[in-house]
Amino acid sequence: MPLGLGGHPLQLGVLNATPGIFSVLDSAPQLGRAFTPQEAQPGYEHVVVLMDSLWRQQFQSDPGILGKSITLNGFRNAAHGDA
Repeated sequence: MPLGLGGHPLQLGVLNATPGIFSVLDSAPQLGRAFTPQEAQPGYEHVVVLMDSLWRQQFQSDPGILGKSITLNGFRNAAHGDA
């Protein structure tokens, strides 16, 4: 999916996940939070957890990205965690 807008958005691989993904992987986000059960419901699915490498490279390791919106695949999404 494309990240950002404009003529040259960064193409990313994405994974659709349910709120239980982190418990299945016996893991937790390093920063921020995981998905909530409500975010698995239709209409609430525009929430992302950024991989550490993407957070470092594209967002300069800025913890201020948490709770802000990013554009992914043409949709505004709230960033809530860094895995």
